[in-house]
Amino acid sequence: MVAEFAFQRGVAVRAGLPGPDVWIVWRRAVGEQPELKVYLSNAPAYTPVATLVRVAGMRWPIETAFEESKGGLGLDHYEVRSWLGWHHHMTLCLLAHHFLVRARLRRKKGRQR
Repeated sequence: MVAEFAFQRGVAVRAGLPGPDVWIVWRRAVGEQPELKVYLSNAPAYTPVATLVRVAGMRWPIETAFEESKGGLGLDHYEVRSWLGWHHHMTLCLLAHHFLVRARLRRKKGRQR
């Protein structure tokens, strides 16, 4: 994934009133169809720009894990009545996803040899 970033400090608005100081992060994908995304970050003002870029990039693999887990592992099929049950279900689904991704990568490496 290749993208261009821009950063600006700003003040968030909460219920029409000034809120906390935030980073406004713009990310534009580089390619034929550049898509602009805007994020707010509550990171401190002294946070290095490289850290903001790294953290913004972590969103993609997390979203992918949730999408794949919903489709194939039943992440969205929970019927629990407690926080503990929900937490266990989510943890097991995401752990199963991690296992399957690692197995897929090992299988690809085995075929390349």
